[in-house]
Amino acid sequence: MTTIVGKISVFLLAENRLLREALAKILKKKRYHWVGSAPLSSGVVLKITASSPQVLLFNPPHNIRGDDSVIPPLLGVTADFFL
Repeated sequence: MTTIVGKISVFLLAENRLLREALAKILKKKRYHWVGSAPLSSGVVLKITASSPQVLLFNPPHNIRGDDSVIPPLLGVTADFFL
């Protein structure tokens, strides 16, 4: 079992702007460090890896296909976070 000391860094990947803003507000009040949020886009993998989150919260759009997922490219770059 891993013991986490300090704040947990979180990045949210979601299409809905209101969801991103609401979760950011809630998580900032807790023991989390909000490192960023973004909608699914072509440059999001670089944005996520640059922020070095420990946790990636992912709310995929309803019309995403398995081969369009952002997850495989992220795992190719780093596997140092929880999904």
